[in-house]
Amino acid sequence: MKYVLPLPVSINALYSQSRSGRRFKVDEAKAWEQEAWYKLRKCHKFGKAKVEVFITYYFKDNRSDLGNRTKILVDMLQKLRIVDNDNQIWALHEYKEIDKLKPRCEIQVDKYEE
Repeated sequence: MKYVLPLPVSINALYSQSRSGRRFKVDEAKAWEQEAWYKLRKCHKFGKAKVEVFITYYFKDNRSDLGNRTKILVDMLQKLRIVDNDNQIWALHEYKEIDKLKPRCEIQVDKYEE
């Protein structure tokens, strides 16, 4: 099944640093995680099985890098126990499209067939 999520926060903007030097996750990332949790909560749980992940990013223009948003998305799969560990992702397919009106990402997780 394919799930539609808002575009994840870029890895470059995921964390900020306090004046004391402590790193923290920015509010935008926390909001994205909350919405992703809501939309992915009923996704099939694969346990320890190897999986294949398909991600299509729909950006508003061509300036965004493809891989900068994958980390938070893969971490969410583990946090939601869709996979027990993100090292179970045996194949990762990422695609980039342009949609000026509706930026988003679509994700599908399937059991990996050898």
